[in-house]
Amino acid sequence: MVLSWKMGNRRRYERIARSLVTYFKVHGSDVHEKAGVTKDLSVGGVMLKIEDEVQLGDVLELEISIDESKVPIQVRGKTVRVDGISKGFEFLDLTDESKAELKQYCEDRYSKGFA
Repeated sequence: MVLSWKMGNRRRYERIARSLVTYFKVHGSDVHEKAGVTKDLSVGGVMLKIEDEVQLGDVLELEISIDESKVPIQVRGKTVRVDGISKGFEFLDLTDESKAELKQYCEDRYSKGFA
Protein backbone atom coordinates (compact mmCIF):
# COMPACT_ATOMS: atom_id res chain seq x y z
CA MET A 1 0.00 0.00 0.00
CA VAL A 2 1.33 3.42 -0.91
CA LEU A 3 0.64 6.03 1.74
CA SER A 4 0.25 9.73 1.20
CA TRP A 5 -1.85 12.58 2.47
CA LYS A 6 -4.93 13.41 0.39
CA MET A 7 -4.98 17.10 1.35
CA GLY A 8 -1.97 19.28 1.96
CA ASN A 9 0.56 16.61 1.01
CA ARG A 10 3.97 18.11 1.70
CA ARG A 11 5.85 14.92 0.85
CA ARG A 12 8.31 14.87 -2.00
CA TYR A 13 8.29 11.06 -2.18
CA GLU A 14 5.61 8.38 -1.93
CA ARG A 15 6.05 6.14 1.08
CA ILE A 16 5.43 2.42 1.36
CA ALA A 17 4.26 0.48 4.39
CA ARG A 18 7.11 -1.87 5.27
CA SER A 19 8.40 -3.58 8.42
CA LEU A 20 12.20 -3.69 8.41
CA VAL A 21 14.56 -3.96 11.36
CA THR A 22 16.46 -0.70 11.75
CA TYR A 23 19.33 -0.02 14.11
CA PHE A 24 19.80 3.45 15.54
CA LYS A 25 21.65 5.58 18.05
CA VAL A 26 21.75 9.29 18.85
CA HIS A 27 24.21 11.02 16.51
CA GLY A 28 27.59 11.44 18.21
CA SER A 29 26.61 9.28 21.18
CA ASP A 30 28.74 6.48 22.61
CA VAL A 31 25.59 4.56 23.59
CA HIS A 32 25.21 1.16 21.96
CA GLU A 33 22.87 0.80 19.02
CA LYS A 34 19.26 -0.09 19.64
CA ALA A 35 16.73 -1.62 17.27
CA GLY A 36 13.35 -0.50 15.99
CA VAL A 37 11.04 -1.49 13.17
CA THR A 38 10.02 0.65 10.21
CA LYS A 39 6.34 1.46 9.86
CA ASP A 40 6.81 3.04 6.45
CA LEU A 41 9.63 4.48 4.41
CA SER A 42 10.44 6.52 1.34
CA VAL A 43 13.46 8.06 -0.33
CA GLY A 44 13.00 11.10 1.90
CA GLY A 45 12.60 9.50 5.30
CA VAL A 46 11.24 6.78 7.55
CA MET A 47 8.67 6.26 10.28
CA LEU A 48 10.04 3.98 13.02
CA LYS A 49 8.35 2.22 15.89
CA ILE A 50 10.73 2.69 18.82
CA GLU A 51 10.16 2.82 22.56
CA ASP A 52 13.00 5.27 23.28
CA GLU A 53 12.39 8.91 24.07
CA VAL A 54 13.18 11.05 21.04
CA GLN A 55 12.58 14.79 20.79
CA LEU A 56 11.75 16.82 17.70
CA GLY A 57 15.00 17.92 16.09
CA ASP A 58 17.07 15.05 17.53
CA VAL A 59 19.41 13.49 14.97
CA LEU A 60 19.86 9.73 14.95
CA GLU A 61 22.29 7.55 13.05
CA LEU A 62 20.15 4.95 11.25
CA GLU A 63 21.09 1.64 9.67
CA ILE A 64 18.32 0.21 7.49
CA SER A 65 18.61 -3.25 5.91
CA ILE A 66 16.35 -3.33 2.87
CA ASP A 67 18.04 -6.40 1.38
CA GLU A 68 19.75 -9.09 3.44
CA SER A 69 22.35 -9.63 0.71
CA LYS A 70 23.45 -6.00 0.57
CA VAL A 71 25.21 -3.62 2.94
CA PRO A 72 22.64 -1.74 5.08
CA ILE A 73 21.87 1.87 4.22
CA GLN A 74 23.50 4.17 6.76
CA VAL A 75 22.05 7.66 7.06
CA ARG A 76 21.45 10.38 9.63
CA GLY A 77 17.80 11.20 10.26
CA LYS A 78 16.32 14.29 11.90
CA THR A 79 13.25 13.72 14.07
CA VAL A 80 10.34 15.55 12.44
CA ARG A 81 7.41 13.74 14.08
CA VAL A 82 6.74 12.08 17.43
CA ASP A 83 3.48 10.19 17.92
CA GLY A 84 3.72 7.73 20.81
CA ILE A 85 6.12 4.98 19.80
CA SER A 86 6.02 6.13 16.16
CA LYS A 87 8.78 8.58 15.29
CA GLY A 88 9.29 10.15 11.86
CA PHE A 89 12.75 10.96 10.53
CA GLU A 90 13.79 13.02 7.54
CA PHE A 91 16.98 11.73 5.91
CA LEU A 92 19.80 14.28 6.07
CA ASP A 93 22.75 12.78 4.21
CA LEU A 94 21.56 9.93 2.01
CA THR A 95 24.24 9.16 -0.58
CA ASP A 96 23.27 9.14 -4.26
CA GLU A 97 23.93 5.39 -4.34
CA SER A 98 21.72 4.74 -1.30
CA LYS A 99 19.04 7.06 -2.65
CA ALA A 100 18.95 5.14 -5.95
CA GLU A 101 18.87 1.80 -4.09
CA LEU A 102 16.03 2.92 -1.84
CA LYS A 103 14.09 4.40 -4.76
CA GLN A 104 14.41 1.14 -6.68
CA TYR A 105 13.35 -0.86 -3.62
CA CYS A 106 10.22 1.26 -3.12
CA GLU A 107 9.31 1.19 -6.81
CA ASP A 108 9.78 -2.59 -6.98
CA ARG A 109 7.52 -3.17 -3.97
CA TYR A 110 4.90 -0.81 -5.35
CA SER A 111 4.88 -2.33 -8.85
CA LYS A 112 4.61 -5.87 -7.43
CA GLY A 113 1.76 -4.88 -5.14
CA PHE A 114 3.83 -5.36 -1.97
CA ALA A 115 3.78 -1.71 -0.98
